[in-house]
Amino acid sequence: MAIIENDLEELCIDWLKDNSYEYVHSDEISYDGANQERAKFSEVVLKPRLIKSITDLNPNIASEYISKAVEKLANYRSQSIVDGNKEVYDWVRNGVPVDVILSDGTPSVIRLNVIDFKNPHQNNFLAVRQFTVHGNQVRRPDIVCFINGLPLIVIELKNPADINADIEAAYNQIQDYKSNIPQLFYYNLCNIISDGTVARYGSLTADFSRHSRWRLLNGKKVNNSALELEVLVNGLLAPDTITQFLNSFVAFGGSDGGAPFKVIAQWHQYHGVNQAVIRAKEALTKKDGKGGVVWFTQGSGKSLLALFYVMALRDEDAFKNPTIVVVTDRNDLDSQLFNTFADSSWSLRATPKQAETRDELKEMLSSVEAGGVFFTTIQKFAPENKQSSVDVLCERGNVIVITDEAHRTQYGFKACLLYTSRCV
Repeated sequence: MAIIENDLEELCIDWLKDNSYEYVHSDEISYDGANQERAKFSEVVLKPRLIKSITDLNPNIASEYISKAVEKLANYRSQSIVDGNKEVYDWVRNGVPVDVILSDGTPSVIRLNVIDFKNPHQNNFLAVRQFTVHGNQVRRPDIVCFINGLPLIVIELKNPADINADIEAAYNQIQDYKSNIPQLFYYNLCNIISDGTVARYGSLTADFSRHSRWRLLNGKKVNNSALELEVLVNGLLAPDTITQFLNSFVAFGGSDGGAPFKVIAQWHQYHGVNQAVIRAKEALTKKDGKGGVVWFTQGSGKSLLALFYVMALRDEDAFKNPTIVVVTDRNDLDSQLFNTFADSSWSLRATPKQAETRDELKEMLSSVEAGGVFFTTIQKFAPENKQSSVDVLCERGNVIVITDEAHRTQYGFKACLLYTSRCV
């Protein structure tokens, strides 16, 4: 018997329920439903769940400030979906800013937590089928996944039996939703599209070609025979994984003045960063200074993996807000990596700097006790004329050096390409 779209929805719901998601149909929680959780079909945040989560996560905060945070988040509006998504992401990740009056009468701003990132299973996970939303038009995404009442994932499925209904049609349907029910996407982490055979996920701004397959299940790469949609749902949407993904594997570009865009990690970037962080922690214990090696293939998203790695390191208390030095072996590669970091400086929470000379790098390192992201090339570590060594650039223990193809020392600091007389 052929599988139809309804069957795919039921499969997804079963997989989500196996991953501790509660399940309800939209009618049950909508206006006039048996367990109403929203007063209007235009509302996309489930306030009762959000209220409970913010209250539980901020136990010593007065109820009036809880209410302010809930209303600010639930009633959010913006002229731009992308700019709105960026602001809401900051609130979800770092807390909703709320104006308060301190006991001495001084006005201040506090941030109220929305998600429990340290204890993922303490959050409320919910899958809603046929989630009806009124906007410019009425639309019903197949499945919407909520965390603590916020609609973070939209799943659009197409009938496997219909040759005209493939994942590109599902992608186009998501674009239609963005136009007609934009309020759903201020909170969006990612979108999933599938026709039963092929399954892909992508960010709010990703074009069709940037939607990727997820290949990790229980921390291990699956083989090509595994059902893509099942791996994606059971892998990425598992509470531990999706919570960490939300916290550490989202970046926004456009800081250099270009059009804003959102980037989320591909499966190998997620896996590679997690393994690299584990190895870096081991280096702290062993005190051998060796953070390990990550191998790349061309076009695999090396620059973004490096960005996510630095973001992850800066979030780890063990590294004491490390200073990052990124070393490459070519000026063009230095610029390429630097531009990626500079364009995502908002997510990095730092403004990267390039050191033109060794003395300048030494000055940069000595000017801070923690933090900072500095770029340089390996040539600047070459001993000067008639010298066999270089001065120590920094004595601090919270400096992490990331080298990208910085193997010039294997061939000599003045190595040249065979087809040119000019050193690179």
